Amino acid sequence: IRMTGAWAGYYEMNVFDHNAILGLHPERDNLYFANGFSGHGLQQCPAAGRGIAELIRFGEYRSLDLSPVSFARILENRPLLEKNVI
Repeated sequence: IRMTGAWAGYYEMNVFDHNAILGLHPERDNLYFANGFSGHGLQQCPAAGRGIAELIRFGEYRSLDLSPVSFARILENRPLLEKNVI
């Protein structure tokens, strides 16, 4: 068998708890995070984009509370563990 093609891509991963990191950095007032989706970016990016837009515009989440995936959980050593993985 001969290889006829290949693909390699960057797989962004949050090694802390394998979930997204969203929101404002707790020590920087102009640094927003929207990363670490661990392969779920296509599924979660519409909500993440809207949440970051709301944070920038209003200073808070209005549509969905995305605070469980905040950067602060890393500093506080509170991993977000998925209860159901399908």
